[in-house]
Amino acid sequence: MLLNGVEIEHTNMRDVFLARTALGDKPLLICDGETLTYTDADERSNRVASTLIEYGVGKGDVVATFMYNSVDHAAVWYACVKLGAIFASLNVSLAPNELVYSLGDTNAKVLIVDNDLIDVYKEARPNFTHQPVEILWRGSNTNGFIPFDNLYEGDNVLPDVEIAPNDPMSIIYTGGSTSMPKGVLAPHLHYIGAAERYKEITQSQPDDVHFANSHFFHVGGQQFGVMGPLYCGTTGVMTKWFSVSKYWDIARETGATIIDPIGT
Repeated sequence: MLLNGVEIEHTNMRDVFLARTALGDKPLLICDGETLTYTDADERSNRVASTLIEYGVGKGDVVATFMYNSVDHAAVWYACVKLGAIFASLNVSLAPNELVYSLGDTNAKVLIVDNDLIDVYKEARPNFTHQPVEILWRGSNTNGFIPFDNLYEGDNVLPDVEIAPNDPMSIIYTGGSTSMPKGVLAPHLHYIGAAERYKEITQSQPDDVHFANSHFFHVGGQQFGVMGPLYCGTTGVMTKWFSVSKYWDIARETGATIIDPIGT
């Protein structure tokens, strides 16, 4: 298939992911001291996908996250990619009324909540317009939520699903600076095209390590930290939150060869 004059090998990110599993123990994502290899990502995402199926999630259904960056967060997105589900990462800075609106807009079947954001979530929860399956990430007291580790108890089996280039892959929300956040439905081919552009701009090489300074809920973080490196078979580095004082230490420790410092 030709895309903007470039011959592309794969037309959806599921096929890209499956091709990259051959990279084995090479780091795919490093986040706050935790490393997710290509093999780890393959197995974890299979298990998460199997569990999501048990929760009633299928192709075209939405899985939402209200989480900071983490390797577990990535495993959820990769599971959605394999399953044909739609990944909707919600801005961790949302106020309760914005969270109510955004979650209602997604109509997510499953929502994964970061324990560090539980207070905002509980304030918003009584006003939800629908009730998703609720999963809590890294909480010592789940209080009725399903523990995140349960997602890894599913079978290590690849879901049997066909993905077309224009099948939706994620919902990306605008910042909401002038009104409520607006959801943009991005198909698999969007990520393929963006990754090709990423490869062109960075001149990515197999040993590159990209230290990305954004979030899963932001298009920049998605492309620079997650899908761009996956597409190129390299390594992404992300952190829970940008830190000026720790920035260069992290870049050195991870061997970053590509950076995108915040311009403001």
